[in-house]
Parts: sequence; structure tokens; C-alpha cells
Amino acid sequence: MPHRAGRPGHRARPGARPAGPASRSRPDGRPRPAGPGRRGDRPGRTSGRGVVRRPGRRRRRPRPPRAARSRPRPRPRAPAARGGAPGGPRGGARRRRRGARPRPGGGWLEPDECAALLRAAGLDLLPGRTTRTVDEAVAAARDYGGPVALKAVAEGVVHKSERGGVILSVEGDDAVRAAVTGFAGLFGSAWHGTVVQPMAPPGAEMLVGVAGDPDFGALVTAGVGGTGTDVADRRWHRLVPMTTTDLAELLDELPLHRGIAARLVDRDRLAVVIARVARLAELLPQIAEMDLNPVVCTPDACRLVDARVRVAPVTGPPPPGPRDDVTTGDNR
Repeated sequence: MPHRAGRPGHRARPGARPAGPASRSRPDGRPRPAGPGRRGDRPGRTSGRGVVRRPGRRRRRPRPPRAARSRPRPRPRAPAARGGAPGGPRGGARRRRRGARPRPGGGWLEPDECAALLRAAGLDLLPGRTTRTVDEAVAAARDYGGPVALKAVAEGVVHKSERGGVILSVEGDDAVRAAVTGFAGLFGSAWHGTVVQPMAPPGAEMLVGVAGDPDFGALVTAGVGGTGTDVADRRWHRLVPMTTTDLAELLDELPLHRGIAARLVDRDRLAVVIARVARLAELLPQIAEMDLNPVVCTPDACRLVDARVRVAPVTGPPPPGPRDDVTTGDNR
């Protein structure tokens, strides 16, 4: 290994300038003037290897190969949304929508699909089981161990009670078998199942739903429920998205201060149901119609007994953007 200049045993080349402090003097022996103007007199710092480096100079990082520079960087993954269900149907409802049976032209959802959609929004239907045969219906009624409600599932039948497709307080294997056999004979080839539900406790029957308006968009509907709701037509509406002020005004308009509703309807529990239905209609504009009737209200709960949901393709302008005071029912 050759010796460096200035070390013992090193032979300098003829005519070379001496290394070290002597290199700062002129050829005639006089010292060079010191100052910031002289390049060699600027202060420097010594690296770990003893090399003097000028300040302000940084080493350039080596550029990656051209192939690596042209490769697209991976996009950061969005954090997973926390629980979409009780007050945010944003995540859960969309997952249910992706898993549902595709309907390019829209139509009415099956009972199981309605229950899954409402469950994703934090709204639970009364427990029920969809059966396909007479024996399955008898076994389901026996499992509930009490009087049950039987509802026919038939193609093209929306208002089941008007067509004789609902029988309440059915108890015993023979009675269930006779009722389901009657459904099959009544609806013929359109019949393809029976929903078996336990009977709900008595209470005030209310209605909550969604109605599409060609001029104003989705409307949230609330009013008096039960079989006579279409005759009485006692319903009140609010635009979607619904604000906390809209919800309070809607509750004030409902007949909750007289009759059986004054004793049985809990205003706060009913408000949660209305707010979550409004939020669901806001997030899923494909919901063209929804009918939760009846919603049986008691002092301790609001139970959704039956639900009908119709979906349709969205062809109009996109829904309006979010508003500052939109309610979702989470804070109740």
C-alpha cells in the first residue's frame, strides 16, 4: 500500500508542493493572506476518514434504476371502517347490498334480504324463519313454542293481508299445517314459502317508511300503522337527508299525545327508528320504497313486525351532499 503525503517514509515527487501547513505559503516563502475570499481558507469539517469537506455540500443520493423509477408506487390502504351497524349503515348496508341477489331492473326484496338490509342499519325485525315446505313450517312453529304468525311468500303479492296471506295466533301442528296448505292452494304456483314468526306483544301500531317522489327525491314517512293505514291516510313526510330539527318537528306532528299512543309509544325509541330509516334512504338511493308496518311500540321497545322494500336503478341526478346537522340515531 503506497504511503500518503506527509507520512514518514513518503517520497515527494520532484516539483510537487509540500503537504500540510507549508502548502499555505507562497513559492517565495511568504504566507498567503487568509480570508473568506480564498477557496482554500474556508473552514471545513473532517469526516470519519480524515477527509476535509466543505460545508454546504451534500452528497447526492444515488438515483434508482430507470425500471424502478417507472414502477407505480402502491396506493395506501384506507383504514377499515369501524362497526357500520347500529348507527352507521354506511359500511354494513353496502356490504349487504353487495351480497344480495342482483336485480338489474329492480323489484321487491325477499323477506330474508329485507331482514339483512335492516339489520345492517341497526334495525332488527321480529325474529322469523322463512320455510319452503309444510313440514318446515310445522317444525319452525314448534321451535317457537307458542302462537305464531304465518305470512305467505308469493310472487307478485305485496299486500299479503289484503289477499289472505297472513294468519295470526296459529297454535298447534295441525293448525299450522292447515294454514300453510291453504296458502299453497290460494296462490298456486306463485307460492314459494311461508314466514313463521312468534306473535309480538300488543302495543300501539305505527308506520315508518320511505317513498320516492319524482320531484323532491326520497321522503321519509311516519304515521299510524296497522291494517287501516291506507284508509285513514294519516301520514307525515320529511325530505332526505333529515336533520335533527326535521326529526323533532315530525315527532311533534305525529298523534303521540292522545289515545293509546300516549301510554305506549316511547318518543325516543321511535325517533331512533325514524332516524335510521332516513339515514338508510340517504346512503342507498336505490331504495325506491320501504314500508315498515306495523312497528309495534311499547314502553320498552319498538318492534318491527313486517317490512317491504322495493329497489330500483338510480337514473336521476346524484343525491345531495351531506348536511351539517343530519341525524343518524347514534346519539339517542
